[in-house]
Amino acid sequence: MRLTIHIKKPYFITKEQKETKVTNSETKKVSIIRKPKKPECIVNTLTFKDLFSWDLIEEVLAGIRSKHGIRVDKNNKEMYHIHPKVSTNLPNLDPVLKRHLVRTRED
Repeated sequence: MRLTIHIKKPYFITKEQKETKVTNSETKKVSIIRKPKKPECIVNTLTFKDLFSWDLIEEVLAGIRSKHGIRVDKNNKEMYHIHPKVSTNLPNLDPVLKRHLVRTRED
C-alpha cells in the first residue's frame, strides 16, 4: 500500500536542472526547456510505499506529526490518504488494516 501525507510545514529542496533543446518543426526555432523550471522545489506532500500493516502506517504518521505536522482540511481532519495499490487478499496484510480498507471503499 501507499501512504500520501500532506504536511503542515512544507520545505524547499534544491534540484539540478536539466536542459533539453526542442526545435519547432514549422519555424525551425530552437528553444531550451529546463526541468524542473526552477532549481528550488517545494515539498508539501510525502509518499511512503509498501506499507502492509496498520502499526507501520501509524508509526510513519506519528513520525511525520512530530517532525513536520499533518495538514488539516476545513473539517479539521488530517489530510492523508491510504492507496491500496495491492489486493486486500494478501496473506501478510494486517486484518485491522484490511477491515479499514474495505470500510473506506464502501464509504
